[in-house]
Amino acid sequence: MTEITPHFFDPKIIGTVGIILDIVGVIVLFRFGFPQPDLNPTNYLALSGDMSENERTKEKRRKYIWVSLFGLAALILGFSLQIIALWI
Repeated sequence: MTEITPHFFDPKIIGTVGIILDIVGVIVLFRFGFPQPDLNPTNYLALSGDMSENERTKEKRRKYIWVSLFGLAALILGFSLQIIALWI
């Protein structure tokens, strides 16, 4: 008797989704880079002397950190799905 498994548990589908997540993660990290621990918005305030510029710098830094973390998570999840697809 053949076992019927749901279509989304097919190793080819899981592996393909993993590869797509890896590609997305690499593109995001290429564009936004890895999270940098040395980004300090007060340095920009000292140079510009403009408080609104400091707020924009903080917002941009926050965006880059979150998008970078998304890229790293996509890579980790993608590689994990590829490993799972090999063992199904």
